[in-house]
Amino acid sequence: MPQNRDQNLSRDELSSAVDNLNEYVQTIRRELEFSIDENSGRTVIKVLDAETKEVIRQIPPEEVVSLSRNLGKQESVIFSRET
Repeated sequence: MPQNRDQNLSRDELSSAVDNLNEYVQTIRRELEFSIDENSGRTVIKVLDAETKEVIRQIPPEEVVSLSRNLGKQESVIFSRET
């Protein structure tokens, strides 16, 4: 039974692959920013252009973070009405 190629990588091959990935990331000039949204408590990851600091992508998207905030507000209103 043939083994998966990934399982057969030598330490040198793996190290070389990691070096190549690091070099590639440097060439695309991107930065990662990790934060926690204070209102929702969700972890937010932003991919930024290293030069302009423009947000290229956000995980989760801003719409999801906003929805989570709004749901939390509605939940607190519901619970305060019940008491």
